[in-house]
Amino acid sequence: MSTTTVNAVAHDLDELGYAVVPLLTSAEVDALLADFRTCHPDGGSGFETDFERDDAGFKVGVSERTAWVWERVRDIVPGYAPFMASYLAKWPTPDSDLPLHADWSYVDESVHPSYAVWVPLVDTGPTIDNGALAVVPRSHHLVRSWRGTATPAWYEAGAEGFVAAAVEVEAPAGSAVVFDNRLLHHSPPNRTASVRPVLAGAFAPDGAQLIHVVGDGDARGRILEVGAEFFRDHNPSGLRQQRPQVPSGAPEIDLVEGGYDPVSLAADHGVDDAAAFARRADGGPCLRWPEPSEPSAMVALRSVLGSSVDLRSLPWAPDVVDADPAAAIHAPLVVAGRPTPLGRALGGSLLSDAPPWAEVRLIRLRPEAELEVGVLPGRTDVTVIGLEVDDPPVLVVGTGWSALGAGDVARVPGGQLQVRNRASRPAALLVATGTPADVAPTWIGRFAPWAARFAHRAPGPWDLAVELTEAMA
Repeated sequence: MSTTTVNAVAHDLDELGYAVVPLLTSAEVDALLADFRTCHPDGGSGFETDFERDDAGFKVGVSERTAWVWERVRDIVPGYAPFMASYLAKWPTPDSDLPLHADWSYVDESVHPSYAVWVPLVDTGPTIDNGALAVVPRSHHLVRSWRGTATPAWYEAGAEGFVAAAVEVEAPAGSAVVFDNRLLHHSPPNRTASVRPVLAGAFAPDGAQLIHVVGDGDARGRILEVGAEFFRDHNPSGLRQQRPQVPSGAPEIDLVEGGYDPVSLAADHGVDDAAAFARRADGGPCLRWPEPSEPSAMVALRSVLGSSVDLRSLPWAPDVVDADPAAAIHAPLVVAGRPTPLGRALGGSLLSDAPPWAEVRLIRLRPEAELEVGVLPGRTDVTVIGLEVDDPPVLVVGTGWSALGAGDVARVPGGQLQVRNRASRPAALLVATGTPADVAPTWIGRFAPWAARFAHRAPGPWDLAVELTEAMA
């Protein structure tokens, strides 16, 4: 195996949680298929794994006859060794689906991961419909969990979202899908007329202590140090019925540590309902806000600002008069329908014909920072300037949410919005609020809360906005 391939596999395992590489010739696949048929001569139904067998000798036989496969895999993941092997049979029956899960913890994953190696003996993938392996990319980094007998499934509350986020892996016969045992995965039913056989193996770092985790039925558990024979002598069903004896001095642990943000997950995986990752008791949605259906002045304005604005030198005004300059976040471009000097300088004629109730502003987004922004009821369009194409999108969250990457526009309702810049560079949220839809086609809504605070003062909000921005400059 070339150094380039090994490095690419290591990168994908760390970044995505899985990697796919060619492994076997067609003749070698045929030899394994013959062995599979010997092990499963009578067919079957549903999903079957040899790991569930009570016959330790049978498991040893599979491991010994397939040892040559695992020696080849060691070239793909240097420093790792196999400790278990099993055939998996997904029979062509409606009950052959495998629910969402993550595999057991076989080592202390705070030190190093363990890997599963999934070798299909027939072609699998999203277009074949025989129950391809479906993985949730990057899910191995979401939380720290210890998984074994009687341990909680931390992903259950968000199972709907994780299944929607899963990607069916294209894996031809004889390829190897190597994945982190922390990675969430599942597989749909086999809807073809033939069995989908797979050879699977488990790999741990050379010399690492193998473990099995036993939960107390709640949030705590203990770590049992075991040898490879433990996984030959036991199976998951038997361990659920009779938990193994754990020495009194076995380390006690919290089984789940950390958490995840449903909106970030929805944005990263293209799932429109963020509530699917943390289903509320009422089942209510947290839906992505739509893009404007009609042409928006935001597109042209973003194009102009994105090519001319230096966000680091832009004069930012505080949220209220005499506010702490360190809290300055606003750069008003249009107030009460009138362009500010800054707006005229940056937006030119694009901002000169705004209706008298329109308001346009930039909101400062420091790198990897979060802030709260108020928007009064009305149709408001938002977009972002300052991001590069590869930057993570800015998240805007309220009664719904939007993920604004470079070039995206969303229409948001009024209310308090949480805005989070996940990029390591400064950016700015461009907010345009104008008239109701039946009055004017482009600038829609009402004054923003910061303008409303000025409304009771004399001079008016436009004059104060000009005064503040000039003072900050």
